[in-house]
Amino acid sequence: MAGLLPRPSRARTARLARLQRFDGMRRRDVRKIVRAGRPGRVLARNLITVQDGPSDGTYILLTGTAEVFLDGEHIGTLVPGDLVGEIAVIAGQPRTASVEATCDLEVLHFPVDVANRLFIDVPPFRRALLDTARERLAQDQARKQ
Repeated sequence: MAGLLPRPSRARTARLARLQRFDGMRRRDVRKIVRAGRPGRVLARNLITVQDGPSDGTYILLTGTAEVFLDGEHIGTLVPGDLVGEIAVIAGQPRTASVEATCDLEVLHFPVDVANRLFIDVPPFRRALLDTARERLAQDQARKQ
């Protein structure tokens, strides 16, 4: 039927709405984010991003965990609801860290042009990207001290 989301999109919408970064967001905004994202899987031990590599967009982890490495040093763990690649998208620069899946992951991928459009059109998405980038930059500054 026209206008109805296919079942997988409804399931992803419900899953995303339950995650901490997105809870409290209007359902309409969550649906816009899910519709714009490209669902994908990342197999365990595969890299989602490579430090200093080009940006192909940003990702939201829907399931699983991933480890973050900066200059080969483990600096953090990502969980469902976390974003990956937000700094490279916002700043238009290469990846700042490598991220490796610790198990099979389900993700939503937002190519740069799609992420930029959502950044403008969906204020809660913009807030999620900016909040995540601020948190990561603060963590980076704390590590350097």
